[in-house]
Amino acid sequence: MNRTLTTQDECTNIIVKFKDQALQSTPLVLKEENTLTQGHVGFFSDFSGLEFNRLIFTVSPEDMIQDMKTYNLPEDLGLFRYYSVQISKDQGDPQSIVDRLKQSPLVETAYIEPDAIEDSVTEMEDPTLFAQPNRNPLFKKQGYLHPAPAGIDAQYAWGIPGGDGEGIMLVDMQLHGWLLDHEDLVDQQIGLVAGSGNPIDTKTSHGTATLGEVVGCDNEVGIIGISPKAKAKVTSKYRANGKQSHADAIASAAKEMNPGDVLVLTWGYRDGGRPENTPDIFEAIKFATDKGITVIQSAGNSSVNLDEYTVNGKYVMNRNSPDFKDSGAIIVGGASSDEPHKRRKSSGYGSRVDVYAWGENVTTTYSNNDDPSIKNLYRHNFNGTSSAAPIIAGAVVNLQGIAKAKLGRPFTPEEVRDLLSDPDTGTSSKNPSSDRIGVMPDLKLILNKLGFTQQPQ
Repeated sequence: MNRTLTTQDECTNIIVKFKDQALQSTPLVLKEENTLTQGHVGFFSDFSGLEFNRLIFTVSPEDMIQDMKTYNLPEDLGLFRYYSVQISKDQGDPQSIVDRLKQSPLVETAYIEPDAIEDSVTEMEDPTLFAQPNRNPLFKKQGYLHPAPAGIDAQYAWGIPGGDGEGIMLVDMQLHGWLLDHEDLVDQQIGLVAGSGNPIDTKTSHGTATLGEVVGCDNEVGIIGISPKAKAKVTSKYRANGKQSHADAIASAAKEMNPGDVLVLTWGYRDGGRPENTPDIFEAIKFATDKGITVIQSAGNSSVNLDEYTVNGKYVMNRNSPDFKDSGAIIVGGASSDEPHKRRKSSGYGSRVDVYAWGENVTTTYSNNDDPSIKNLYRHNFNGTSSAAPIIAGAVVNLQGIAKAKLGRPFTPEEVRDLLSDPDTGTSSKNPSSDRIGVMPDLKLILNKLGFTQQPQ
């Protein structure tokens, strides 16, 4: 096992954002390996023994500036002012160090990086099914693909050029790993985003289930993904240089992706917060959506009313609050698989939740964390907002595939969010006023409204 990563997991990670002038006027100097060296005697004497490592290191400022020029984006390099500091148990109380950092005239903000968790709910029953060569395909169990009001009607999109995801890339960002040579994924030849490292553990079931929902192969074995002709890549906080950084993973993925591509995040924080609720990740997501990449975030499984969720006392997830901050991402709630679809008790909800999808009973690919040699496992009860978000990701992939094929350009992330969340082209939840998770997109209605219809057979 990589000892560097093990040690990092045992430390508390502090994120620091320096003020723009603190780096531009060179009181702080970068040395090799993107680490701050002594350039400001007062600052480093106050924080002796701490090492400040730049949070974004796979992508260079020059790379990002080139993207900004290519896609006519505002030139903002704020992401490169974020640094991480690992605090071991013998270096003092992390919160006290954060409080001291905030008092420095060179520091814009500092905070302890929250622990991230996957947005699936633990089930007591055995979630495995074995698919045998002579067994019928599992499509009949994939109700989320079926016509509304049961599902999103991926079947209708498949009858329109581009509606199987061709021409679009999905990037799945996980906390752990994937079984990329699963029998229903291996032909997709899914690889790592540049700068990604292999996760140090063997927890691959969550990532494998996510990928199967979207890009499971159309190969007459097991399931079929919502977007079987899409390309896919994967990434995680584990970086090729042995460090860990969620923001670097998102920024490097965005650099590799094109407008119209889709990035899905099916994890969050223990208090119900979303990835974008930490400033560094918010800015990384905003870079992606500004570039034209649709970012999908799950709403979490902590039963949190996101309208009442605060960051430093501010209601950043409440669309009706002056504190609201919009990353441009789509946030997905989870509902029952049966009709009428009721919000699952565990799902996050509120005005920031744009759409919903099945949050239970999702049939998809699966892996045994203890035995990666088994390549033909499936599960029938993938759940939580972790199962809902990939369904919406697949809907977006297919919609963008059609847009590129028919219009010659993809929709912007804002256009996609408006199309998917339109009550006139979606399936309402059981009790919209109390569920507060938006609608489940109906691809047939959306595509027909746009003037796209299936080709005559």
